[in-house]
Formats: sequence, structure tokens, C-alpha cells
Amino acid sequence: MGPIFKILLAEDDEGIREAIFEILVEEGHEVTVARDGEDALTCLERKKFDLIMTDYKMPKMTGTQLIEWCKKHSVKSQVVFMTANMKALLLDDVIKKFPAKIIEKPMTLDDILDAVKFAQDNRKEAFSKFIQKNSLDMKYA
Repeated sequence: MGPIFKILLAEDDEGIREAIFEILVEEGHEVTVARDGEDALTCLERKKFDLIMTDYKMPKMTGTQLIEWCKKHSVKSQVVFMTANMKALLLDDVIKKFPAKIIEKPMTLDDILDAVKFAQDNRKEAFSKFIQKNSLDMKYA
């Protein structure tokens, strides 16, 4: 298991939301749940998250609208999209411009754990690049 993540889980289907919540908590992560995109937005205004796991299609605000808001407000969380409609998601312009892991419903336990590991690895890589850049900047300052 990697480092503990603060995860925002935005999923409108209660059964899926509860199942993913239980898996992530069992893995030791701190998980905040949101019932739709607007609920997720409220959570993001109050707290920082390492990872946002969002359904693509939700009422009130879609997952891509949520991520567009995050980009506009410089939210630096890793993103995992969950979808039952992979074709529509891949055609979405936001996805074409935004690096995110995508998992297709129905999901398996391994799909969920692999997505979190992917986000953890990306975070480690970004942090390593940040440290390298800043240490170089300090040498030549």
C-alpha cells in the first residue's frame, strides 16, 4: 500500500459510492463522499484533496464540468474518471486536454486500487520533478 491519500469520491449512484468508499477506507485512505458534482464542488471549496474520483455523468454538474472548475481554480488534485460510457467520455473536449486516469464501469476491486496507485505514482513523479527543479534553481540563484 502506498501513502495515505485524501480522496474526494463524487458518484451519484449510492450503491457504487458506498462500495468504493468501503474499499478505499479499508486501504487506509481518508475519503470524503459527494452525491453529485455540486456537492463535490462544495467539498473542494472547503478542503484540499490528493485525488478526485468522479463519475463522468452526474446530475447538476458533470465530472468534466467539475474538473474544468478545478483547473480554473488551480486545484492540483490527481483525477480518476469513472464511466459507463467510455465512448462519450473519450469524445469530451475536456478529457482531450486534461490528463486523467479513466476506469470503466462495471469496475473491479483491482480497477479501483490500480487507479489509486496510478495517482500515487503520478504524484510522486511530479513531486520528484518539483524537487529537482527547485534544487537546480537554488544552485544557480
